Amino acid sequence: LKVEPIYDLLYKPLIENDNNNEIVDLVFEVGSESYLIGEEIGKIDLPGDLKIKAIERRGEIIKIDDTTTIEKNDIIGVPTMKRDIEKFYDSLRSLAQEN
Repeated sequence: LKVEPIYDLLYKPLIENDNNNEIVDLVFEVGSESYLIGEEIGKIDLPGDLKIKAIERRGEIIKIDDTTTIEKNDIIGVPTMKRDIEKFYDSLRSLAQEN
């Protein structure tokens, strides 16, 4: 269909003002090939000092802590400063292995 992936479309407007200190969530869906599946949040080594702060699972935001495990198709939210999106976006997408 030659349609750009939805997360790429959502990402582009966020980097227009990359000097901004505003906090935004990078959002990714965990694909079936992601090494994150089965990992506890507290044991996941994300780039920089990023941490997973939200998970949507089967349409509902779930309560999380360091022992929460990631499942296939989870949608994870990782807050970062708007100016740092470019630095972390590709590596987080790679970790999530979005479908």
